[in-house]
Amino acid sequence: RVSLVGDYNDTNTLASCKAKTYVNSINDKLAKVADLNNSIILSSSQGTSPNDLLDKRDLLLDELSELISVDITYELNGAVTVKVGNTNLVSGKEQMGFLELISGTNDNPVVLQIRNDSGGVLVPDAVSTVRSGKLAALLEIGGSEATDLTIKGIMDNLNALAQQIVSDIQPPFVCNPL
Repeated sequence: RVSLVGDYNDTNTLASCKAKTYVNSINDKLAKVADLNNSIILSSSQGTSPNDLLDKRDLLLDELSELISVDITYELNGAVTVKVGNTNLVSGKEQMGFLELISGTNDNPVVLQIRNDSGGVLVPDAVSTVRSGKLAALLEIGGSEATDLTIKGIMDNLNALAQQIVSDIQPPFVCNPL
């Protein structure tokens, strides 16, 4: 679980966990989409065909969709708006939202937030808005619901089973003095 979503007691593990790798990749792709939007708008306004740029952006959007559930709206000027839930991540030539992982609790070791470019929190707990993709799967399996198929749920069930086995097979010890 630590390698997937980190350990809330040790923030150093958060920097090297798989979820952080996905978040960094998502933020990088969002920045590239914003840059490509800018180039596409500029190219279109100069009367040149931005087909190569459109292809690059479409590839980035496909890669982004594999990592996180996003809603994409194509604008009249050739740009796209990228949203997670109701929160704009890219609008025109600007990246408006940045994903960030912060330490959570024992039951939920990481919290996914969406922040603006000045660090203000737009969405304090964005896990529920991330409905699909590799990041959503990783956060779900590393999450807290003991009734779900999560690492914590499986470990809690295994611990309960081990305790039950020990109590069922442990013979009573009688101490007879010599």
